[in-house]
Amino acid sequence: MACIDEGKLKPLLCEKGHSNLSLSVKEVAQLHELVKILEPFCEATDMTQGDKVVTVSCVVPIVLSLRKHLDSCLASASTLTTITKSLQQIIQRRFSKLFALLEIECLAASSCSLGFDNPIFLQSAALDPEFGFNWLEDHPGTAGDKEGLRFKINGLLKLCNGYLSLICLILTFMILLIASNVKNCLH
Repeated sequence: MACIDEGKLKPLLCEKGHSNLSLSVKEVAQLHELVKILEPFCEATDMTQGDKVVTVSCVVPIVLSLRKHLDSCLASASTLTTITKSLQQIIQRRFSKLFALLEIECLAASSCSLGFDNPIFLQSAALDPEFGFNWLEDHPGTAGDKEGLRFKINGLLKLCNGYLSLICLILTFMILLIASNVKNCLH
């Protein structure tokens, strides 16, 4: 859309007998605005369509970024507020359980979790070197809210680390027990 020379397009359409397809200045402005609104969704789609890369860690950063982007689009003078509000409601509904984990008030809550109520999304985002806790910049809360969330996620990570240590200990014990039983059977 941005690469089309509108000055050349209109005469070309008229020459080919398609003057009815010419866009008004208002329609061109609306198309530009629509592209501006939807462009981050295209980028988000590209980021989450990885067959050979882990994408779970980008869910939280992407959802927060899209939420902030739509808030920004609504704050600016827009002729497409209905579309923007609809996209906002869809994101709030689809990711309401994730917003609850992030302690973000959600007006369009859904009773269906779609799996986004799992803290793994917060943990994986925090552990991914590409994101770390940088995504907290897009969180709408206060600095204190963000610090509390960081503390909560670090606590979850320590808890997981503790569980992993316990699992390793149990596996080691099981291996020793099996080895002892095999040794007894051989004698």
